[in-house]
Amino acid sequence: MRSIPIQPIGLFILLTGLYACGNNDRPVGNKVRELLSISPVSTEDVTAHLQQALTTSDSLHPLVLDKDTVFLLGELRKVYEPGTYAPLWVEASGVKPMADSLLAALEEARWDGLEPEKYHFTALKDKLAALRAAVGKHDEVPAANAGVLDMQLTEAFLNLSRDMVYGLYEPNVVDSLWFNRTDSTFSAVTALQEAVKDGHIGQAVDRMRPQMPWYGALRGMYRKYSELKDQDTLGKATAGNLALIRSKVAQELGINTSEAAAEGDSTGLDFVKQYQYYNGLGMTGKTDSAFLAVLNRPYAEKAAQVRYNLERSRWLTKEFRYPYVLVNVPQYRLYYYDSTAAMNYTMRVVVGKTSRQTPQLDASISNVVFNPNWTVPPTILKKDILPGVSSSGAAYLSRKGLKVYNMDGKPVDAATVTSDNYRRFIYRQDPGAGNALGSVKINMPNKWLIYMHDTPHRSDFQNRNRAQSSGCVRLHHPREFAAMLLNQPKYNEEEIDSVILKRKTVAVKPPQSIGVHIVYFTVFPDSAGNLCFVSDVYKRDNKFRKTR
Repeated sequence: MRSIPIQPIGLFILLTGLYACGNNDRPVGNKVRELLSISPVSTEDVTAHLQQALTTSDSLHPLVLDKDTVFLLGELRKVYEPGTYAPLWVEASGVKPMADSLLAALEEARWDGLEPEKYHFTALKDKLAALRAAVGKHDEVPAANAGVLDMQLTEAFLNLSRDMVYGLYEPNVVDSLWFNRTDSTFSAVTALQEAVKDGHIGQAVDRMRPQMPWYGALRGMYRKYSELKDQDTLGKATAGNLALIRSKVAQELGINTSEAAAEGDSTGLDFVKQYQYYNGLGMTGKTDSAFLAVLNRPYAEKAAQVRYNLERSRWLTKEFRYPYVLVNVPQYRLYYYDSTAAMNYTMRVVVGKTSRQTPQLDASISNVVFNPNWTVPPTILKKDILPGVSSSGAAYLSRKGLKVYNMDGKPVDAATVTSDNYRRFIYRQDPGAGNALGSVKINMPNKWLIYMHDTPHRSDFQNRNRAQSSGCVRLHHPREFAAMLLNQPKYNEEEIDSVILKRKTVAVKPPQSIGVHIVYFTVFPDSAGNLCFVSDVYKRDNKFRKTR
């Protein structure tokens, strides 16, 4: 307990004066602490309490103190031990300003799709207010109360930081084909220690957020729909009620009704096309059943869809290293970000069909191959070659341009292949017009055997639904893309055409490291940076609904 040196006669006079005073609505102890400038919070006592609580408890079980529970005991020890158990948030005069910064960060996390109450926001806010009220009245604050509050503030920061960096869910629980890497080296304890040292809690939390170019826009969109769901009072639109359609479109797109009514071609329905584009629909300009289904979809559901994609963003590393290629599967689109962080190229792609879904992964381009041969991978071997051989034998292999080799690479007569022994052989297509990989293949080693390539099926790129491959990514403009990746005069588009005409297989390594990130986002920016809803081709958003 604290002590203030004072002469006995002085103390006698002081106490006599206090008792003689007519104002007796405040306890004498409070007046004494105020007049003697005794701090309501003894940081020495709080330190002693923290040390006792954190060193005598079993780290395998929650710490329960006066009905308050602290769960992260092991991590709390790592936080407090280096500072000899001194409080982080509480000081002699009450509470440090950075505690308010933490509360502000907890409240702001709602727009990241993280509920503040998961981190006991209201309870912490009330406890801070109660402590400050006690300090304001010069009441003595029990060390146990201040100590528990300090630990709970610390625990809130640790929990928020982990959720902000890694997400609320384990990716493979929600999406079994999500294999992208996360920030596995992140330490919430280290982040807190650094934040406390410089006192900038809000900035520390900001740094934990994904730094991808789309994340801030997703937060804004989530806030928009979260606020709109409380204004969803316009009712259900029907095809014949054009006035209501205009009002609902105007409300959601953030334009006023008069602007929506004024825009238009000869039919006056250009705003319908704008809305269709924003929601991933065909731009027909018709207020058909597909249009009305999306228009009448509750804002709460749209907010939830945005929230799912905020979570997916946290399943990636905080930021990608430039330059990199990004493929968003449900958008059927590839983006290239160069070394200046500018998105300077995009094109359509074809991805895996629903029965052979393209997985989400990170890789690096090893080389670009011109005039590649194609070796049938295990999945296609089982799903395509076996049925073909079973029904037509060697004729099927001949029709597909497949040559057969034994495991030593020696040619084998296709007639010897049966449905019983087909696994004993290697099946390969030579380079040429009928090759399944076309004239360009971009290797990016990964255990799923996924790569990017040309295709003889050029008409597929005109389809809205381009989930038509066996899992690999087919490129709309492979030669143009290859020239950009290689970025050297020897392999400009004209030279690449010359190489391809020679029908000789050539592999070229890019002059710099280029990452490839295949992701799955159902809300994502278009090439102009405008966020749009995207068709959930693999129905993976449904898994979020079941998990939450």
